[in-house]
Amino acid sequence: MPETFGIYIHVPFCRSRCRYCDFYSTLDETMISRWLDGVLGEMALTPAPEFLAVDTVYFGGGTPSLLGSRDVERLLGAVDLHYGMGSDAEITLEANPGTISSGQLKHLRAMGVNRLNFGFQSLDDRVLAFLGRGHSAAEAKKAWEMARKAGFSNMGLDLIYGLPGQGIGEWERELEKGLSFEPEHLSLYMLSIEAETPMGRDLAAGRMRAPDEGQVADLLRFTLNFMDDQGFPWYEVSNFAAAPMYQSRHNRGYWEKKPYMGFGPAAHSWLPPVRRSNVPDLRLYADLLREGKVPLDMEEVLDSEAMRMESFYLGFRTRKGLDVAAFEGTFGGDFFKDYRSVLDTFERKGFIEHGGGFCRLTVAGMIFLDAITSAFCCHETD
Repeated sequence: MPETFGIYIHVPFCRSRCRYCDFYSTLDETMISRWLDGVLGEMALTPAPEFLAVDTVYFGGGTPSLLGSRDVERLLGAVDLHYGMGSDAEITLEANPGTISSGQLKHLRAMGVNRLNFGFQSLDDRVLAFLGRGHSAAEAKKAWEMARKAGFSNMGLDLIYGLPGQGIGEWERELEKGLSFEPEHLSLYMLSIEAETPMGRDLAAGRMRAPDEGQVADLLRFTLNFMDDQGFPWYEVSNFAAAPMYQSRHNRGYWEKKPYMGFGPAAHSWLPPVRRSNVPDLRLYADLLREGKVPLDMEEVLDSEAMRMESFYLGFRTRKGLDVAAFEGTFGGDFFKDYRSVLDTFERKGFIEHGGGFCRLTVAGMIFLDAITSAFCCHETD
């Protein structure tokens, strides 16, 4: 059992909905106080995992920067009260330009928030309009400068690529704009178009076209190599850090299968071997907690086979790769013997390599991440 665990707090409030987003959110900011009471109540109802302490707290959303700094302070106090927070805990808050002030940033920094992640998604006003973002490139620059002046020295920004018609040259210019901010971290996400979103409906109706597979592969290959060249090596297929100390400890915990607890509507928790999720409805969530009930939507106990599949899906996303000794310790057997045929197939193609106790995908292999992972999951060992 790991010695520490993470806490994720889902803040579901947004000023407007982006055209691509399928995360649970609401535009009703009048519900913030009920949401806050609900989260505080959920923490009071949820016992701490035995022998663990909190080493990361992540405020995600939604738009966490819509919270007042006093709200964040109350939540951090509750985390420490109920679960105990380490003195060197990483505390991350996601922020959107136009939803945060200079005074708020200074207060957040003073109360212990030590990592900011800005959801820019683009630094091109034309692309921002296409994505349905509620800010401009100029507002992004202003928010970033305010955060630096407030004393934040560990800051990341998000950008989306793989847009319809986007070529490598256009994406390279976008990356150069992002790098000009001198961030410590970048999260670069391939656009995913889900059916039940405005963008998904446009795609289904023929009002827009998705990038073809060749374009997507070229953009991914370019991104991984370009960011390496810029001194921002990828440590997970969508995440890049200027130095190991700037990698997201919280997100790294997901890929390394560390325990975490999620609070708020639609939040997920992972306390091996149990996965839980909360009801994806703010009013129901708040009502249940007001009645002293756990706002549980789903709970499942993963069997050995499901855990094995998850090890592949998470491990192969990272640059480090799958920890072979840990895999054998959990599931038994001899990894290189049991998976010899599938390993040979992908090694001959230059898609997979191993060394230092890890089995990992190459940049060429990352293009086929899902297919390679599925091949390992479906392989029957002796």
